[in-house]
Amino acid sequence: MFTDKGLRNLGLFSMAENEVKTSGVEYYVLDNLPPEPSYMAVQKIVDQFKESGADLIVACGGGSVMDASKAIGIMATNESDDLWDYVMFGTGKKQWPPMP
Repeated sequence: MFTDKGLRNLGLFSMAENEVKTSGVEYYVLDNLPPEPSYMAVQKIVDQFKESGADLIVACGGGSVMDASKAIGIMATNESDDLWDYVMFGTGKKQWPPMP
């Protein structure tokens, strides 16, 4: 699950988190994405996500969280390990649909 600390601190994230908890699936939360994240901040979360072995993305937040989640979804199912490849060459480089 992806969110930001502001949404989490306001308690707005808890409703989505409780639904995931109730489902009984294993999950973890990444909430360290800063507002207006740099390329390197998103790449760091891409790397963390790939290491986790997760197979679904749940994103709760504003533009930064949603955009980063889309990038992570593409990176999780395609060969390139470098987000910059998609920044420079666009999503036309992707071979497979993004992770759900």
